[in-house]
Amino acid sequence: MNRKFVLRAAMLAVLGAGLLVGGSAGAQTPGSVESVGQVRQGFALQAGVATSPFAVDDDFLGFTTLSGSIGVGYKIDRVIIGATFDFARFGSSSTQSFDDGTGTVTEVTIDRTSYSFLVGPEVQIAFLRSADQRAELIGDVALLLGTWGGEVVTTGGPPDPNPPPATPEPEETDLLLRWRLAPGVRYWMHPNIAFTGIVGFSGAHQIEDTEVPNQPDFSSSRSAGIVSVYSQFGLVGVF
Repeated sequence: MNRKFVLRAAMLAVLGAGLLVGGSAGAQTPGSVESVGQVRQGFALQAGVATSPFAVDDDFLGFTTLSGSIGVGYKIDRVIIGATFDFARFGSSSTQSFDDGTGTVTEVTIDRTSYSFLVGPEVQIAFLRSADQRAELIGDVALLLGTWGGEVVTTGGPPDPNPPPATPEPEETDLLLRWRLAPGVRYWMHPNIAFTGIVGFSGAHQIEDTEVPNQPDFSSSRSAGIVSVYSQFGLVGVF
C-alpha cells in the first residue's frame, strides 16, 4: 500500500508540474513582448536627420541640407501618429576686396545667416510585416507649417558719403509649407527601439507678404516652390 501511495503521489506531482508549465506558456498573449518583435502600443519618440531644400534670401538654394527632426506621438499596432518638429540653419561668411577709385584696397566682410522652423502632424503606417514582426514596410505622410528668415551683416568698407534717408522697416510675413510622402522600412532591433529609413518625395513652398508702415498703398507678395527627392533616417522608441 505504501508503494502504491508513493507512486500515485509521484504521478500527481509530475502531472501538476506539467499543468503549471503549460499554464505559464499559455499565459503569454500574442501581444506580449516575449512572443513578438515589438511592443503593440505606447508613447512614441522619434529622432533623426532628413535632407531637404533650403531657403536663403527669398529663394531656394540649388542644393539640399541636413535638418534635425524630432517627433512625439503614440503607437497603436501598425500606426504611429504624432507631431514632428524640423529645424535647419545655414551660415556663410565672405570677404571682398575692391578698389574704390582712390587707389586703396578695402575689405568688406559679409556674414549671412538663414534658418527655417516647421511643425506639423506626421503619420506612419506599417503595411507589411515579417513573420517575427521585426521588419516592416511602412508609408510616411507629413504636412509641416512654419517660418523662415535670416539676416545679412556687412562690415568694413568706406563710409557712404551720401547715406540714404531713413525709411520705415517693412513688415514681412514669411510662411513655409513642407509636405512629405514616402515609403520606407523599419526594423525593430529591440521590442522598444527601431531603426527607420525613408526615401520619397518632399515639397517646400514659400509665401512672403510685405507691407510698409504708413504706406497703405504699398504691398507686395511672392511665392516660390520646389519638389525634390528626400531621405530621412532615424530611431523610434516606444514605451
